[in-house]
Amino acid sequence: MAQSGLDWIIVDMEHGAIDLGAAHALIVATSGTPLVPLVRVPAGAAWHAKAPLDFGAMGICFPMTTRRSDAEAAVRAVRYPPIGDRLWGPFYAPPRWNLSMREHLDRADQAVLAIGTIEHVDALTQRCGTRSSASRPPSCEVRSCSGARPRASTKATEMIARGYQALVIGFDWSLLQRGIASMMDAIRR
Repeated sequence: MAQSGLDWIIVDMEHGAIDLGAAHALIVATSGTPLVPLVRVPAGAAWHAKAPLDFGAMGICFPMTTRRSDAEAAVRAVRYPPIGDRLWGPFYAPPRWNLSMREHLDRADQAVLAIGTIEHVDALTQRCGTRSSASRPPSCEVRSCSGARPRASTKATEMIARGYQALVIGFDWSLLQRGIASMMDAIRR
């Protein structure tokens, strides 16, 4: 996948059977490529983000980011003091990006993403003060594309043209399944 042309992947430690050792291996597998490894942690607690960041993840996806305080805690978890609460221990991250320890520390706070995963309508109510998309302020537009199907490349292109910056085109198992199905369809013809 690191050579597939994708911009980023999410290593799913919340719903996947991925422990810290497997997450480390998957992050290391992106070394020497432009593929950006992001990790979805199993819960919003800051300590869940520590090891994946130390391994070289360039972003942490925090599940169930429902309240403003959840989002603020997520940002603090991926930033070093004095602006954050991230503990120091990035022994694997600098070599993954071919940086010295000093270069990594100088860049990390600006480069690492804190991604709040909005999984409940209450999160929008907290942010936007309304449940109605018709009356939602423009700054509250929700931009996502999950569950895209192989024939959805036109939809993805349209969404990119409208300003979407991160599209979920599938999961490892679904992409593999679609690739096999496409090959089998071609063989049967």
